Amino acid sequence: MKLKFFLTVVSVFYTVQIFSQNYAFTMNAKLGMGINLGNAYEATGLGEWGVNPDSTYFVDIAQKGFASIRIPARWSAHALTQAPYTIHQYFMDTIEWAVKQSLKNGLYVVLDMHHYEEMFQEPAAHKERYLAMWEQIAEHFKDYSDSLYLEIFNEPHDNFTPELWNQYLLDGLEVIREKNPTRMVIIGTAEYGNLSGLSKLQIPSTDTCLIVTVHYYNPFDFTHQGATFAGVTATNVKWDSTAAQIQAVKNDMEIIKNYSISKNVPIYIGEFGVIQNADDISRARWAGHLRKVFENYGFSAAYWEYCSGFGLYDYALDCYYNGLLKALTDSVGECDCAMYDTIIVKNSTFKRGLNPWVVYKNEASGAQAQVEIINEEARLEIIKNSTVEWHIQFVYPSFPITMGSTYTMVFDVYSSSNTPLTAQISLDGGTYAVIHDTLVNVTDTKQTFSTTFTHNEPSIKKARMVFECGTITSQYLYFDNIHIYEVVKGVPVQTITIQLPESQTSAQITTKQGSLQLSADVVPANATNTDVVWSIISGGQLATIDNTGLLTATGYGNGSVRVQALAYDGSGVKATKTIYISGQTSSIDVNRTNCSVKIDENEYIISGNTIQNIEIYSIIGQLRTKIQGVNNSEFYIPKSYLAQNMNVIKIVTDTGVHTVKFFKK
Repeated sequence: MKLKFFLTVVSVFYTVQIFSQNYAFTMNAKLGMGINLGNAYEATGLGEWGVNPDSTYFVDIAQKGFASIRIPARWSAHALTQAPYTIHQYFMDTIEWAVKQSLKNGLYVVLDMHHYEEMFQEPAAHKERYLAMWEQIAEHFKDYSDSLYLEIFNEPHDNFTPELWNQYLLDGLEVIREKNPTRMVIIGTAEYGNLSGLSKLQIPSTDTCLIVTVHYYNPFDFTHQGATFAGVTATNVKWDSTAAQIQAVKNDMEIIKNYSISKNVPIYIGEFGVIQNADDISRARWAGHLRKVFENYGFSAAYWEYCSGFGLYDYALDCYYNGLLKALTDSVGECDCAMYDTIIVKNSTFKRGLNPWVVYKNEASGAQAQVEIINEEARLEIIKNSTVEWHIQFVYPSFPITMGSTYTMVFDVYSSSNTPLTAQISLDGGTYAVIHDTLVNVTDTKQTFSTTFTHNEPSIKKARMVFECGTITSQYLYFDNIHIYEVVKGVPVQTITIQLPESQTSAQITTKQGSLQLSADVVPANATNTDVVWSIISGGQLATIDNTGLLTATGYGNGSVRVQALAYDGSGVKATKTIYISGQTSSIDVNRTNCSVKIDENEYIISGNTIQNIEIYSIIGQLRTKIQGVNNSEFYIPKSYLAQNMNVIKIVTDTGVHTVKFFKK
């Protein structure tokens, strides 16, 4: 009888233990393939590293097939440095919002303590603060579901040694367990969370709600190629899935698996990733191989990271590295970053609201319109149209256009009734001159339109994409998937060096009204346009220079002349050189009364000794360009400064204001 009772008790106890151990493995499996929301909340300040999440981030991560999200948080940057070490409410609220957004979208959440830099140097001095912050975090999130996991500390290293970490993790775990007795807690390794620290990691065998995490960035010269912050300067390192590469991964995984078996603890690869400096094919191949390996070994994982330097999504370009994304989750994004060299338009699918898209209405004409997001499309409502196209415009502002580049504009559009629609690229300011446009016929069926052009004029710093809607008779227009691709990239000038003739070793003119032929050495030699605009930026009364670089002394005075060669391609690259003038009349001719303004082969003679300022207007009075501080007797105006058709040029000299007109064909 007694023996039977004893056996029953042992059987029940053994069953409970097995269930508890299985529970940890079950909870780890739920993390599946996840992703890190890196460079957001672990930055030195919110948004300081370029990632400032809104609700669409969490929606997108879930839609792309990720099961979990790891939220690195730098609590130490947002808490008092003296007791009681209170975490600032704004930061607690921010992290809680991110946790709620994740859970709302069906994501399991790993919340960690990240980048507590002071602990790495003086762990003992910061131990009390570390525990106090965990006491607050544990209290704040104690009532959340078991879909929230807590990770005690990210990547201890330097003076935060493996031996010291083994002590501090027990203290942190004890604090967490006071309010969260059964919550899954994740414990990482010292030595930057690497595999090397795994053998030194000691975890309590009595706590069956633990997961061990290891970070995996091998081979490091591949995953961090070109990352000077990590001391890696090598680039163009490939991952070709060679037998040696695959074996190296297997060897590492066996070490992790053996630890898991010996400690009876599940494994979470909390970080693995490869920098965007690596080629897209290698990134995808490496990530895809690791995904299969992790699945085979029963490890959960989180890719590092969503939308920064290692990311699979480029927020600025609104595109996805689809090879990498597909390797991780079998999903693809709406636009592939690898399709073209450069994708200019961001928020092209309106999943992130309207910004930076705007609607312009010419209120003086009575035109009225409004736009809103309906089913992730921009719906433009024409409340009252006009007789002029530009009286209502749907505009994407301010992006550069490079001389010699070829661009493709693509967009989806449909309307409530048939209507013509003009889509264009134009200047963003000044005359708003049209660079390229196309006319399409829009129907109530969604269609994709595209147009391609090469920009052969000087580069433009600020262009815009515009849909001209002022004369639209349809009540509604629906826009989606709007892109501008730089299909063929023009080659801008990088450097200019002003050269003397081979026969001359000194930069001087010594004969009366002598000349010096200058030339410009433009790099790279294959630049789309290697022309330069020559001008004199100081000493203009001592010499003149033509559009070939021929510098000629005026004969009036000795001294120095500062010559400039400016790249015609609009890149802004320029070079200057000082030329010394001697052998002329000993003093400058103070009776000189003419200044010269040149445009192409046209020269305008203006009364005065010095040109002070130049302003260029369109024929309707819009200021296009203002050139201040000329302070020369002559000036060459590049045609790129001028609008198509008539230009009104106001020239201010020391004797007054003068106006000339120039028609640009």
